[in-house]
Amino acid sequence: MNLELIRVIFPRWNFFDRIGYQLLLEVKRIGNQDWLPITFKDSRTLLSLFINPEGTRLHAEMTTLENFVQDIQKFVDAKGEVDPIKVKSLTSYRMVRSLVLNRLMVNSEKEVQFRVLAKAGDETIVIYSSETKADAV
Repeated sequence: MNLELIRVIFPRWNFFDRIGYQLLLEVKRIGNQDWLPITFKDSRTLLSLFINPEGTRLHAEMTTLENFVQDIQKFVDAKGEVDPIKVKSLTSYRMVRSLVLNRLMVNSEKEVQFRVLAKAGDETIVIYSSETKADAV
C-alpha cells in the first residue's frame, strides 16, 4: 500500500510554526518623546463567552488597523515611501485617526501623533507614521 495515500487522511499542523507580523499601534502626545502602545487585548470572563461588546469593539478596531495597512500598500512607491496626501484621503486612515483620538480622549488631532508598526520576533518595521502636525480634514 502506498504511504503517500495514507498521509492525506491525517492533517498537517505545521502552518502554526510560521508566525507572521503582529500589527502594533503607538501614539504620543505632541511635546512628549515616549510612544505609548494602544492595546487590543480583552479581559476574559465567563460572561464574555456569551455577551462581549468590548471584545467586539476591540476586534473591529484591530480589523480597521489591518484594513489601513492593506490600503497603504497600494500607495507605496518604488523607493518604499508612502505619499501622505494620498494616505490622508483614505477612509481607513480617518478611522484609525478617530480610533486614536477616542482612545486618548483628545478633541484636537493636533495634540497627537500615531504610527503603525509591524513586528515579528526582534524585527520591527514602521509601516506608517503620521505627521507631527495632524491634518485638518
